[in-house]
Amino acid sequence: MYILLLQPQDFKNLNKVFTLNFSTQEKKVIPIFFKEYSGYLSDILSIKQVFNSKDVEVLVKVEKKKEKEVVVLTFDEKGEKKGYYIFTENLDKNISSVNGTKTGASEYVYTGTYTSRNNSSSEGIFISKTNGSKVEYINFINFLDLENFTSYMSQRKQEKIEKKKKKKSSKGKELTISYSVASHPLIKTDDGYIYIGECYYATYRTESYTTAGPNGTTITQTRQVFDGYQYTHALIVRYDNNGNKIWDEIFDMFVHQKPFTEKRFIRIAEKKQDAVKLAYSTFKFIKSKVIDWNGNIISEEDSEEIETGIEGDKTKRSYVEMDYWYGDYFLLYGDQTIKNKEESKKDDDVKRKRNVYFLSKIKF
Repeated sequence: MYILLLQPQDFKNLNKVFTLNFSTQEKKVIPIFFKEYSGYLSDILSIKQVFNSKDVEVLVKVEKKKEKEVVVLTFDEKGEKKGYYIFTENLDKNISSVNGTKTGASEYVYTGTYTSRNNSSSEGIFISKTNGSKVEYINFINFLDLENFTSYMSQRKQEKIEKKKKKKSSKGKELTISYSVASHPLIKTDDGYIYIGECYYATYRTESYTTAGPNGTTITQTRQVFDGYQYTHALIVRYDNNGNKIWDEIFDMFVHQKPFTEKRFIRIAEKKQDAVKLAYSTFKFIKSKVIDWNGNIISEEDSEEIETGIEGDKTKRSYVEMDYWYGDYFLLYGDQTIKNKEESKKDDDVKRKRNVYFLSKIKF
């Protein structure tokens, strides 16, 4: 089995990746080199496995004079380069994140987020289709051009953004809003694709600390510390085969957990159906939605609180994960901190305060 890993820059400023065979421990070093950009600095931004494939994609930024080009390289599981694509050539955009889905023998569809040339924060999503060494199309959508993208915000904040958007538009400019998106594998339909992404932003907390001062005194200072990613809402976009948006749907998904790395909370049921069935867990609850191919919400449900089955139990803390199993079934698992104040439980085998690991099967 092979895996593609990052290698730091060498003394010639060439980035490298390498493959490692777990069975034989054989390592193969692959320099990241572009003939078109010989002599220019490059930087690896990310490395991910292509959805529906064993291939791996490497996102590389090349600094060419005052321009920054973004290139995606594709490798097979043995580290053989299958091709690379310059997504941003002759465009006023940069790619900030990318996820590829293999949709054919030599066909890939890439999705992710983009920025403008003079901005470092993501301001929208894109879709691009490649076939062999050819980029067939790349289309961009500003977050604020999606229906109800800001619906999770307060009414006052939504109105404020809408006012700014109209003001910018009157001057021939475009208002942008910064977000990160965790993309899911594309769902292939007969006439296009279904894209699902989970939107999140970085949060910070203020932390106090002390340092030694003069004459044995101490000085108290504060600093901003990263406090995880807050997930707020998700988006579903249906594209036709040419990457043109047909419709989009936005829904709230405020997740109790704040991970420190990008994570996908939403789980999707079988894709060979006439609707998208999805669910995700947050704190003590499960939320589910069914959306048909035309963007209509067929059903949406919030589960009752996840219970332990023992009378008098109160869940004080709950860490819940969910995975799709098969058909309409999902697996729910995690750990809970439980207290039981019932007097009748004093002599039972069940502790009044306990930590438990649980596993449940659920059906939607």
